[in-house]
Amino acid sequence: MAKKRFLSMQPHLEGLRAIPGRRALRQRRTRAGLALLMLLIIAMFVLPLFVPYGYAQIITVDGQRDRGAKNLAPFEYSQMEREAIARGETIFPHMDGFLLTGGKDIDPVRYGDTEDDPSVTDHLPGREELEHLILCYSDEFDVPIMGICRGMQMLNVFYGGSLHLDLATQTKQQTHFANHFQTLPFSEPSHHVTLEPRGSLARILQTHLTQVNSMHHQGIFELAPELRAAAYDDQGLIEAIEHPDKPFTIGVQWHPEFLGTRNSMNLLFERFVDACQEESQYKKEKRANIAIDRIHTGFVWPQVSFIDRQPKITN
Repeated sequence: MAKKRFLSMQPHLEGLRAIPGRRALRQRRTRAGLALLMLLIIAMFVLPLFVPYGYAQIITVDGQRDRGAKNLAPFEYSQMEREAIARGETIFPHMDGFLLTGGKDIDPVRYGDTEDDPSVTDHLPGREELEHLILCYSDEFDVPIMGICRGMQMLNVFYGGSLHLDLATQTKQQTHFANHFQTLPFSEPSHHVTLEPRGSLARILQTHLTQVNSMHHQGIFELAPELRAAAYDDQGLIEAIEHPDKPFTIGVQWHPEFLGTRNSMNLLFERFVDACQEESQYKKEKRANIAIDRIHTGFVWPQVSFIDRQPKITN
């Protein structure tokens, strides 16, 4: 009887002996999880110091990553372009189109604003004058051009418009406009815009209402006379513009490059590429002998003129 009782208690005793083992296993797993969590936290703060992960950090100048405000990769000509330069040719005639990207704020002096707002970031005069030259060229010869975020603002400034220096402080709808720099990932839309039904942008995106992301603190204040609004947000802020008399001159305040195929944003890039491909060799050859002359007259922008160097054939 005692032997049977001992045998019946044996599984229970084995279970009791197993409890410390299971507890130790759980403790080891907990310690391993905490160690992994600590490694992840350290990696989040330490790795970015050595491994580039952002746009500004990936850019290198003379082999060194640029951590400063320039935020622009050094411009380099291709081998074909260098050979063309050596032959005395110019670069612009070889361009099928131009894309003006986002970046630092435009100097308010460029659009007639002298107010000193602390929210305005350091501007890049060299970039502004290069983009002004590109816009002069695009406007003169109807070369396709697209502006994204700051690029859209530059289009508006070039054609005579102006900007809000800071949406959150210069408008009555402070709560709404303060949210124009989203905390969501850039690939996620944060608000919707309404597209003008008769505009070319609505035809390209094949919709009158779409969701977009938002990463800006400035916006269009006065729309340039030659341009028309192509999209608005729900508070009336202009979110896209276009030139009705040009083959392709479009600017959007959002960043479609982060959205990819989401909300058909890829259609905008596809149409831009199509417009660039429509730049025939004949049209480019006609521009091949154009000389660009820039004169700094003391005004806000240099005076730009285009001179045809092709000798005239006379009888």
